[in-house]
Amino acid sequence: MSHAEKNICTCALLTEAPRTISDLSTADPLAYLDGDLESIALLGTQLCEALITSNNGAALASGLGGFASLQSTAHPFRLSDQRMTFRFNPAVSVHILNTTGRAGPNTGLAVSDPKGILSLRVETNGGYDTRVICALDGMASPKTLKNPAPNVAPNGLSDNVIPLAAIRSARSTWLQGDSGSHLNDLCADRGTMRSATLPHVGRHKAWRVINEVLPSFLTYLLHHIIGFAPLVAGCGFVFGSVLKQGTAQKMESVYWITNGPQNFAVDMEQVECAWITKCGPALHLELYDLAGHAIAALVPDRNEDLKRWNTLLASLPEMRAGLHTP
Repeated sequence: MSHAEKNICTCALLTEAPRTISDLSTADPLAYLDGDLESIALLGTQLCEALITSNNGAALASGLGGFASLQSTAHPFRLSDQRMTFRFNPAVSVHILNTTGRAGPNTGLAVSDPKGILSLRVETNGGYDTRVICALDGMASPKTLKNPAPNVAPNGLSDNVIPLAAIRSARSTWLQGDSGSHLNDLCADRGTMRSATLPHVGRHKAWRVINEVLPSFLTYLLHHIIGFAPLVAGCGFVFGSVLKQGTAQKMESVYWITNGPQNFAVDMEQVECAWITKCGPALHLELYDLAGHAIAALVPDRNEDLKRWNTLLASLPEMRAGLHTP
């Protein structure tokens, strides 16, 4: 398969891949497994040649291999140069299913939220990796998938109400947090509370930038071999790997980067807002959709010159009051 064909597949995977358990069941035989995000994280550290993909419908990250060392929201944040980063919140409930992988039925895993929306897939090619994912026991299918009431935030308030306590807490503790504690916000509720509080934490802590510069900024990072990790937000986790080089292309509204088995793609039309956030000594670039869900966070490679990285992000044109992107 040519590079162009691979890139078209990546683009199609973001926009056309099954997004729910129901969609997946029409093509693959499925079986529910007894496990949680910690189970997935532990199994992932043992994988060697699995194709792992996280897709939230607006952004996709994929790679070949396995997870770096176990990293829950209680651990310091670490990026691996060799393996994929999977940072998870053990309190978040998910469904885990046995699916078809690259070697046929029962050689893959899928992870969905309680409503059945898929956010992670693991596809093995037989051999040791398949034996690893078979470590989980089967369980009966849930009789019904949980459906929280619409337009109600996890704290029970309407989704257009921002608790003052959350704003006060963010304003008072923001500068004490490191990259890990800030990324933890994306692992709790897909970042919806964080996106609601960002406009209120203070200009020197978070500021919005113009969406249209994102493709050229990503291309600049690749051309100048500036290492960074695009971490895609899923149900209770963020997932991605370090990119230091690669090929950037665009198909319609989807911008994607390919570097061998690594892929990162984002649908720019779904990016409602982009924020630069001060997260300890590093600046992050965070992307959110119209509903306030986190799409992805771009963080610096630990081996990069942090001063250079911060200067680059700080140079992105700011969204001024009264201005908006189409």
